[in-house]
Amino acid sequence: KLGYGPTIERGLYYDVDFGDTHFGEADYAQVEKKFMELAKSGENFERKEISKADAIAHYRAKGNEYKVELIEGLEDGDITFYHSGNFVDLCKGGHIPNSKVIKAVKILSTAGAYWRGDEKNKQLTRIYAISFPKKKELDEYLHIIEEAKKRDHRKIGKELELFTFSERVGLGLPLWLPNGVRLREALI
Repeated sequence: KLGYGPTIERGLYYDVDFGDTHFGEADYAQVEKKFMELAKSGENFERKEISKADAIAHYRAKGNEYKVELIEGLEDGDITFYHSGNFVDLCKGGHIPNSKVIKAVKILSTAGAYWRGDEKNKQLTRIYAISFPKKKELDEYLHIIEEAKKRDHRKIGKELELFTFSERVGLGLPLWLPNGVRLREALI
């Protein structure tokens, strides 16, 4: 069951309830392959306004309580669905004109996310992904991400024994180790 799926600064995410099925890294390649197969089909994205009652009825018939909850919080007259082939989803848009624009897609990671950010709700699988109109752009993006990981201050700080963290002190407060104190003093 699809939950909420906005675009973000770098790509998009979608919260999904897979029921009893697990979705993880082993599934990424298969989904990316299917995504690219669908992208090559050139399906157009068509926006359709729909009444609140019809939208709720649509998702109740599909048994998707997440979309029903989202729609219940919307104003009638502000609800739109996007259609692409046989896929229909609640979405305020905008969209690319058709799927042929997408030439590269990558699932970046997954994480647990409570529905609507409330730990009292069910935990869904949040899938982070990104797409590009050229494979070269995806490759360049992935290279930049890998280079950034190599330079992550948490990784470097641990490797160089500059600082550590303690739950007793607070995870947001670094504790300087001797190498870190020397570096800090040199900078000062």
